[in-house]
Amino acid sequence: MIPDSPGYRIFTVDIDGGRRVEVAGDPDHLYFGPVWSPDGAWLAYLDCEPADDPGHDWANLSVGRPYGSEHRVLTLGMSQWFGTSFGGPETRGSGSNMISWSPDGKTLTFTLAQPGSRTAWVFRPDRPDIDHFNRDYDPDAASGGTALCLLNPFTGDVAEIVPYVSDIWNFRAVWSPDGTRLAFCRSTVGEPSGLWMVNADGTDLRLLTYGFDGRGADHPVWL
Repeated sequence: MIPDSPGYRIFTVDIDGGRRVEVAGDPDHLYFGPVWSPDGAWLAYLDCEPADDPGHDWANLSVGRPYGSEHRVLTLGMSQWFGTSFGGPETRGSGSNMISWSPDGKTLTFTLAQPGSRTAWVFRPDRPDIDHFNRDYDPDAASGGTALCLLNPFTGDVAEIVPYVSDIWNFRAVWSPDGTRLAFCRSTVGEPSGLWMVNADGTDLRLLTYGFDGRGADHPVWL
């Protein structure tokens, strides 16, 4: 992924430097976070439209062929929670919410937001962004939340694994190597995020930890 002005474009580059091919690029879009499918036939990535969303909160899911022959937009309405902002003033968290392929290459994780959802951290476009956060904490402004879903990029089918509950934000899901479970983060408005786990069919949802001294857990990685 190569930053450009304006927009972000996604390229594949041969390791010997002999070929660079654009997979996705548009000056009005931020294409971000490319992830290879297990068979190497596709890249999945996020697509944010900054003119409509200057805080980069939301994005669509897209896939493309590694050498630029195909680009598909999989979702509409920028319903994937992209620029996460959660916790309270003492446990503030943020970071890009990436997508993850299942080990069998059949589904992508999809953090589906309810229409009109807003976190407790309100983006402030009227002042300089000095910390790549640029937000004020306002829990009264929060609404909605997110469900954890699985999206089949070839059929468009969506399965809800962790259902939507108001004021709860599920995000940053990653597959176990054997494809049977997902680890993910979950945060209630104003509270630190916890690390949770769920079976791929939505059963056995359970909390693992709220982190050191209960100050939050983030960015799970399987070994």
